[in-house]
Amino acid sequence: MSSHDPIPVRNRIYGHLEELTPAERRVAHAILGNYPMLPLRSAAVMAAESETSPATVVRFATKIGFDGLPDFRAAVRSELEGSTQSPFALYQAPAEGVSASVAAAKSVLSLITDAMQRLKPEQIDEAATLILGAKRVWVAGGRFSHGVAHTLFAHLNLFRPGVRLLAPWPAPVADQIAHAGRDELAIVFDFRRYDPTAEFITAHFAGSRGRSIVVTDPYLSRAAQHAALTFVVPIEGFGLVDSYAGALAVIDVLVANLVAKNERLITQRSAAIERSREHAMSVMEEALDRTDHVLP
Repeated sequence: MSSHDPIPVRNRIYGHLEELTPAERRVAHAILGNYPMLPLRSAAVMAAESETSPATVVRFATKIGFDGLPDFRAAVRSELEGSTQSPFALYQAPAEGVSASVAAAKSVLSLITDAMQRLKPEQIDEAATLILGAKRVWVAGGRFSHGVAHTLFAHLNLFRPGVRLLAPWPAPVADQIAHAGRDELAIVFDFRRYDPTAEFITAHFAGSRGRSIVVTDPYLSRAAQHAALTFVVPIEGFGLVDSYAGALAVIDVLVANLVAKNERLITQRSAAIERSREHAMSVMEEALDRTDHVLP
């Protein structure tokens, strides 16, 4: 198998874990625990870190489908280049004579189709169970994906109380989740040119007996290492920034699942929200009436 194969290296390792010998599995766990730094080191270093031998490291590389250790390292380097490229480096102009609007529309459709083909019904069911069973739900995104996170937050806020949207204001994220922990859930959107805060959030929840769901791209955010559930969506869009159409489509499917399975809960929550809004409106109207009486 060539190093140019599009399957992310970590995904390939996960997919072959059951086929590995105990020693080879130690190599896999060592690499996954220090990815992508360790796989770029020598066979001797990888062997020392996994308490195996250089020969075991080489067998591990071939067992998961590479032509050898150099091919394995080349795939990791290629992933790193793809995950850190700037939007300007990734931009591709449409072919001559092709409308940019048409090309963009086809790109979005392709992303959504790909995202839906990757999606498994059991993943959606598990995510719904985690969301409804958590004491509190924290939702976070990055520079551009914060908007995607806000979309999910707005929907979840209709279904259940205790939903929080994480942002670096009015206080640092570390301060906001300092007391988050057992039986709480973080949902993190993190895509290439990854945000270190995303990994911090999922590591914090994992270490505090909480759980995390990560939505990321095929290169896999490091935040996924600590997640109970990971959704992988394609992001290669048409333009200067990646497209999150696939991620939004996953949100739509998840929300539809939550609605279908929890109509009574949603009805009760929606009624409570409506009562709260009506009360807020009446208070504001009374305040305006008092102001009208005071003003000359």
